[in-house]
Amino acid sequence: MPYPWRELLPISVEVGGAEYAIRSDYRAALDICAALSDPELDGRERAAVALEVFYPDVDAIPPERYEEAVERCLWFLGGGTEEPPQKEAGVGPCEAQPEGGDIQPQEEGAPAALSA
Repeated sequence: MPYPWRELLPISVEVGGAEYAIRSDYRAALDICAALSDPELDGRERAAVALEVFYPDVDAIPPERYEEAVERCLWFLGGGTEEPPQKEAGVGPCEAQPEGGDIQPQEEGAPAALSA
């Protein structure tokens, strides 16, 4: 069965002036939201999951661009608005921000879950 709405979704986002393919399927978004809401993951782990799920070729993104790559992922999940996501419970791309808040990588370089 064809899904005409798929043609309306973006297939890539720009990070650091380069285009990177994305997974725009709703199942990827649900996986990312589940990770962002997981209280057992810290901020670096949440960022790592978001990057791994959202970008099929995450290894092509330079580590110094991970923070921007996470921001573009949240931009997509938020419906493509240029306004920053709200930090209040019940507002934002995945409804509630996880306790402990920050999902950006804490240090320069690869999030811990991407290093191996």
